Amino acid sequence: MELNTWLFRLKQQNTDIYNVSELVNLIHHPPSSLWENHQYQAVASWLEGCLKLSHYFEDLGHHQLAYQYIQMAYARLQRIAVDPHS
Repeated sequence: MELNTWLFRLKQQNTDIYNVSELVNLIHHPPSSLWENHQYQAVASWLEGCLKLSHYFEDLGHHQLAYQYIQMAYARLQRIAVDPHS
């Protein structure tokens, strides 16, 4: 999927009304170009999606799954910090 299309769909999910399965799919399958060329707005939207999913699963009592979304975001930030071109 093209980055602009992915970002548009993700921004739709980062509203008050969203489809959890669609958001999970977008978070787990971002386009590879997301991590290239300093796509800060797109990365910020991806991080927001991770946080939204973490809150969603925490509210359901799925604490381990909620924590995994925080860890996934943290791991990606670490990777970007170590190698900004990855």
